[in-house]
Amino acid sequence: MKLVLALRKKPIDEVIRAFFYFYTDSSNIASWQVILKQILMHPPASLLQTLRQDFEELEKEISIQLSEFFQIGREEGWIKKEDTEQLISLFFTLIDGLLVEQNLYDSEKYEQRREEVWNLYRDFISQ
Repeated sequence: MKLVLALRKKPIDEVIRAFFYFYTDSSNIASWQVILKQILMHPPASLLQTLRQDFEELEKEISIQLSEFFQIGREEGWIKKEDTEQLISLFFTLIDGLLVEQNLYDSEKYEQRREEVWNLYRDFISQ
């Protein structure tokens, strides 16, 4: 919410970029969220349902914001894609992949990869 409020007066392309960078930087994400994603990959059977519900709730909150951003982007003519669910799914897939890669690469390589992925996503949603 702090991020959203800080970006209120920015152009929508900057807002979506800031969201993307925020969620691909593990220092901005609460440690429980990173742990939650790791646990979901190898979940203890006794906690699986609770973990799924928590994860779905987190993604739902982010999706609401993204949907609003995408609608503004369409109204401004910057976003050309109409399928909001597709844009959200791709957003989450990309940030999940980057968060895994953040643990695999040194910071310089990771930042290069993150910028490349952002550019691909930006181009996809704006064409």
